[in-house]
Amino acid sequence: FTIDQQAASIPGLNFIGSMPHIAAEENWTTMFTMVNNTSSPNQVRFSLFGSNIDASGSGNALQLPLNLPQQPALGVLVGASLDNTLSPFASWVVSTAGQGITPVQTGSAQVSATGALGGFAVFHRYSDAQEAVVPLTPATPNPPSYLLAFDNTNGIVTSAAVANVSPQAANIGYIIRDDTGTQIGSGT
Repeated sequence: FTIDQQAASIPGLNFIGSMPHIAAEENWTTMFTMVNNTSSPNQVRFSLFGSNIDASGSGNALQLPLNLPQQPALGVLVGASLDNTLSPFASWVVSTAGQGITPVQTGSAQVSATGALGGFAVFHRYSDAQEAVVPLTPATPNPPSYLLAFDNTNGIVTSAAVANVSPQAANIGYIIRDDTGTQIGSGT
């Protein structure tokens, strides 16, 4: 057995950002890629949290079977949080495992690190090979806005996910515009 114990704390660890939507198990898998953007080694803590529609509950640790494709000898690990040291300009890939296990699990991921870090998640549905990319959203306090461009030609649909990483409730406003920039919807 290989046992990996997470440190209680890592000196200099700061919240970098979140990936506000993941899907795993049943018919889904999500692959996370974190990239060290610095010329120094970077300590990284990757954590998964459940959504309010799953048994894990909103904001609670989401334990999932995980693969580390760059370290196949480790096999499948079960956990809600992993630590790793990334070499300068290196990447770290973590993938959910467990296709066929029901029910589907959804939630978000949070990333903390000792230096600059970028990343994204790609979630994939096995039944029809549908995929979506979720960027690592920076932990900028009170970002003014985000723009999500979308083309619904031929009836294609999309959705947007937002994760509140604060312990306080938040209201999120939205505006929907058509391709000419004309507002066609809004709300909170």
